[in-house]
Amino acid sequence: MNYLEAWDGLKTAIEQAHSVIDLRKIRDQAEAYRYALKVAGESREVVRKAEEIKLRAERRAGEILLKSPKQRPGSYQQKQRSMADTVDIPPSYKELGLSKVDASKWQRIASIPAKDFERWLKTSDEVSSAGALRLEATLRFAERETPPLPSGKYGVILADPPWAYEYSHKSFKRVDDHYPTMSIEEICDMGADIKKLSGKDCTLFMWIPSPHLDKFPAVLEAWGFRYATTWVWSKAGYSYGHYGNISHELIIIGAKGQGTPTCDPKITARISSVQSIPKTLHSAKPPEYYEIIESLYPDRRYLELFARNTEPRKRWTFWGDEASVER
Repeated sequence: MNYLEAWDGLKTAIEQAHSVIDLRKIRDQAEAYRYALKVAGESREVVRKAEEIKLRAERRAGEILLKSPKQRPGSYQQKQRSMADTVDIPPSYKELGLSKVDASKWQRIASIPAKDFERWLKTSDEVSSAGALRLEATLRFAERETPPLPSGKYGVILADPPWAYEYSHKSFKRVDDHYPTMSIEEICDMGADIKKLSGKDCTLFMWIPSPHLDKFPAVLEAWGFRYATTWVWSKAGYSYGHYGNISHELIIIGAKGQGTPTCDPKITARISSVQSIPKTLHSAKPPEYYEIIESLYPDRRYLELFARNTEPRKRWTFWGDEASVER
């Protein structure tokens, strides 16, 4: 078989295609070639070419999807579809034979600037969808500018460190597809700055996923806090995990100086250490915790590190590459 001619033909078909369905068929065909060639023991160069064709088909399909109106149940587009004089409405993902996950991945790959995509194809050791997604995430995160840390002293610090995962599973999304992560060493290295920001009496509320539970003692020590207790957020819904439905997340509470609540003890007695609140977006934490912390420490200044909050909140300072506003 003349693979070069076959690849050139498929590449031309991709460039000329204007249908996601046609591109999906080319993509599936290229994937079948890739698998068969690998099993047959063909050279890495030949297998790589099949991987490139598959990826180019995904990217071209993503470009079309990016230009298409978003589909929503009961939306204007669906209503128009039932009318006799319908406009040309793009089919839904289900009609295209796509999952929402694949549609999202292909659109992310399509968002990579052409020059960066072509340069990566020529130089990367791994030509795959996963590799392209990592490139997209790297470029997206590079556009963010981490602001300088705030000044002053705070009596409460709420932190949601972007923990890096040493182990991953192919069936799950990578954490660093969503945001840049930090190693335990990098998080601990913030200790000198955290000590400057924490007042004589300060309480730390630190979010930590269960797989990282063994890491919090090192962070507390580096940041200058002693361990106090834990809270549990029950996410009231399904959450993927290697060992079952891990539908909870922990808050480690640390103290420096006088760390116990400064409110009326009757208020403390009414607050449960386990809160059942439905989850929303990836990694988003319930805003109800702001209210809980404020009720326990009504007379302190509050700092949130690695914040994503954009809503005004009295006496809170938010720091992170997605929120850096003092309120």
